[in-house]
Amino acid sequence: MPRAGRDRVAADPAPPQPAPPATLDELAQRLRGRRAAAASPSFAELTERIGTLRRERGAGSSVPGRVTVYDCFRDGRKRVDATLIMDIVRALGGDEAEVQQWRVWCAGLSHQTSTEAVVSFRRGVPVPDGVFIGRDAELEYARAHRRLLITGIGGAGKTQFALQTLAAHHRAGRISEVITVDVRGTDSERPARPLAVVESIERALEIVGTGTSLVARVRAISARLAQDRIGLFLDDARTEDQVRMLVQRIATVPVVVTSRAVLELPGSVRVLTLPPWGAADALTVLRAHVGSERVDAEPEAAGRIVELAGGLPLATTLVAARISQQPNWSMADHWEAMRRRSETAQFDTAVQSAIRGSYDALPPASRRALRLLATQPCQHLSDGQFAALVGAGQDAAADLIHQLEYFHCASRPEPGRIGLHVLVRSFAAAQSWEHDPQADRDEALIRLADELLDQAWSATEAVYTGALSRSRTPQRTVRPMTGPEGSDWLRSELGHLVDVARALTDRHPRFVDELTEAIGRFVHEQTSARFAEAFFRESVAAAERLDSAARAIAYQYLVHNLVSSGSPEAPATVRTLRSHAEAADMPLALVAATNAVGIIAGRSGDLQAALESFTEVVEMSQTTPGAQMAAVVGRDNRAIVLYRLGEHERSAQEHREAIRQAAGSDAVPVPVQALSYANLTDPLLALGDLDGAQAAAEEALALAEGRSRKVTLHATAALATVLLERGAVDEALSLLQGIESQEVYIVEASQRATMLLALGDAFAAAGQPEAAARWQRALDTAQAASFTYEQARALLRLGLAVRGTDRAEAQRLLEQAVTLFGDSRGTEPTRAVEELQRLHSGTTGPCTLENLIPPGV
Repeated sequence: MPRAGRDRVAADPAPPQPAPPATLDELAQRLRGRRAAAASPSFAELTERIGTLRRERGAGSSVPGRVTVYDCFRDGRKRVDATLIMDIVRALGGDEAEVQQWRVWCAGLSHQTSTEAVVSFRRGVPVPDGVFIGRDAELEYARAHRRLLITGIGGAGKTQFALQTLAAHHRAGRISEVITVDVRGTDSERPARPLAVVESIERALEIVGTGTSLVARVRAISARLAQDRIGLFLDDARTEDQVRMLVQRIATVPVVVTSRAVLELPGSVRVLTLPPWGAADALTVLRAHVGSERVDAEPEAAGRIVELAGGLPLATTLVAARISQQPNWSMADHWEAMRRRSETAQFDTAVQSAIRGSYDALPPASRRALRLLATQPCQHLSDGQFAALVGAGQDAAADLIHQLEYFHCASRPEPGRIGLHVLVRSFAAAQSWEHDPQADRDEALIRLADELLDQAWSATEAVYTGALSRSRTPQRTVRPMTGPEGSDWLRSELGHLVDVARALTDRHPRFVDELTEAIGRFVHEQTSARFAEAFFRESVAAAERLDSAARAIAYQYLVHNLVSSGSPEAPATVRTLRSHAEAADMPLALVAATNAVGIIAGRSGDLQAALESFTEVVEMSQTTPGAQMAAVVGRDNRAIVLYRLGEHERSAQEHREAIRQAAGSDAVPVPVQALSYANLTDPLLALGDLDGAQAAAEEALALAEGRSRKVTLHATAALATVLLERGAVDEALSLLQGIESQEVYIVEASQRATMLLALGDAFAAAGQPEAAARWQRALDTAQAASFTYEQARALLRLGLAVRGTDRAEAQRLLEQAVTLFGDSRGTEPTRAVEELQRLHSGTTGPCTLENLIPPGV
């Protein structure tokens, strides 16, 4: 990560490139402009040119029709055909550099929807807000069903009733806590997509979303909810698609959904429509706020008041709170004021009229605070964030919060946080557009953003102590946090951080730049690859409005993501990163780019090129300030390449040197040292040093536990591999099955494939038929990410598994393995060649599950 050179920004050597298009319509507009610049060839001519291009490269069968080409130029498209767009640009005379630029734009738009609505969550014991009145029969019904849809009009009390239901489940011991997700059904501009809802639950459960299907991710969520006895509350759904898969597949713990509509959900989901309060219940609320004496003194006026409130809990509570603040008015006076307000107000429902009355009763400063709270993008704020938003000290902010709570204009979704009912937010936002200049809202949002950035850096420092430095704003105050506190904060606030970043992208892109540096590593390691890619693409889009230094930071994180996922865009993106890093004089970013080049080369099978790149990383790190961790990582990667080249002794020496350097530097996190120990087991096993390999794996595990789940799982797999080599099959299998149960935490495709290979080996050694299924999963995982070495290892095993029953298939698989191993040497590549030669010569050895494991694995 960049640590040097950010304060001195060199002039860009070339004109800045245009910012990526923000929408598909903007992409179509640019494509129309590109056609005009090429003398506006007809669509028939364009189609003919594209056909010629495709026939020349052997793609004649996929020549598009004229209408298909025309569609790419029109507005209103819902998806983008990147391959066709690239061919259109070629047909218009664009060179490959321009074609690649359009490819990046198309990819950015195709992934953009995965963070359109980043959904926030709350996790904890369900705590209803206020006293529960009436609806006993409805609550009894709700408690009897695990999957429940609660419907009703706005202000009917659906959210509070759902919390009462979940609190009852908690008291009964059915659940330990609840995850609450705001599905944003009444937010017509940002309704949450199903993927965004799943992402938020994964963050709440500390599950890292993998590249697997949505069904598999929901299945993993269901298993964790059942294991930990956690209920799920999906609040304010708008459509069936937002929640259907979750309620279908989560059956063992309570799942409650609220919606204004009667959604068509699976038959096992019971529907409960909340009726309005009866007069008696509404009067009970009124008595609780204003006293029985006043109600009993004017029963007719009191009755008219609750009637005008429509039996809706929100309206009744707001009216009662306002009456309690005006004891000099009679009940009849209040009824008359309500009647006139309902006749003349802009809003004509009982709830909106009640909101108007409560708003008017607030002091001016509290009204302003309510308006600012309503127009900022976060679902709810901490007390400190609220204070920053309104520009007040803690004591003054506490007084404002007290006023808002007193008049029931704001609520406490959890202790220490303030939020708004969606109807109150809508009303107050409308008031802000009428009364507040845009500059006031902008300044408030920037104050909130600054507070969030301070907190983000504090959380990041707690999670990655000593591993990161702030090149842009080193003066920021770091507040004390523990590692778990920092991780919890980042998970729970990630949605809010993205919301604020999007709101400020155009007006204050520097915030997006600084936020990316602050939370980039967390996003890369602790969210799904798809979410992270979308986040970093948006960071790149914002950075394009700034300088080369900002672009280098954004592209550096995008490169991390694309390299990890094996994206074909990675090489071109690395070149872009390198150009910006050179322009901004950021040597550490150049080191990162060089390391990425080595990883790409190694995973594609070009081991010599990978070795050269990692050697360059080690050499560059010696003269680059702050590159201690890069030096260790580069050396460890070089050792891995040497192992694959069959130079096991040199590989072990390189790993040991990486360990020595890591142990001697405070700038290198302990998990990095642990990873080097885990990687050391491979060459030691190849050298026959079982004792040394086991000692290295155990040391890796001791260093990683409690510090990094990712490295802990990697070290556990290394230890299991050593135990399997020693013949301790049952112990190895137990460890590997434990890792498989936590597969959702493994982000890196190569690590997941390696684990599955080892698990298959353990099953084979135990004489169990599950081996081939795990090897096939490893192959699928490696193929999806284009990791050739892991593919070759899986193909070797699958070829050996069928050599006794299907020689032709075995030959095909082994030929692929030999091809993909390429320049690799060592036990497994040699075994692949030898087995293929035996098949060609017609001599094959005995085939049992036990001898399917390649020696030395």
